[in-house]
Amino acid sequence: MHAVDKDPLQSPVSDIMANRIEMVAETIPLSFAAKLMSEKHITGLPVTTELGELIGVISWRDVLQALNQPVAPKEAGYFEESQLVTAANPSALENLEGTVADRMSKDLVTVLHTATVGDAARKMAADGVHRVLVVDDAGNLAGLISAIDIVRHLVA
Repeated sequence: MHAVDKDPLQSPVSDIMANRIEMVAETIPLSFAAKLMSEKHITGLPVTTELGELIGVISWRDVLQALNQPVAPKEAGYFEESQLVTAANPSALENLEGTVADRMSKDLVTVLHTATVGDAARKMAADGVHRVLVVDDAGNLAGLISAIDIVRHLVA
């Protein structure tokens, strides 16, 4: 890095966060959320109330636990494992019972929209997650930043 280059970790999260985010309501079937994640090749979805209030996250980890599948340590990748589960048993996701609310994590890992990419990376590392939700000052979802977004930013 040249002395005149800006440190990419000091960039605002708004520079690299996804603004168009797939999300689900807490009342939808878990099977629908799992199929959506599988089709979109994403590892998690923000969960809202029917009125749009952010209340949780549903991830492949939650789906694997619902399928009674072994779950890797929280820090490890698990999307590939979920693809193997569904490839071995395509109807597995169809047979999931319950709603998103039954399995979602209510522990929201967030950063403010004013945070830096470095802040988001440190938050992911500290909480052992692959994504953080970006919220505005009122706590409304403004975006999402994933570990791969940060990696792409660092090598760009």
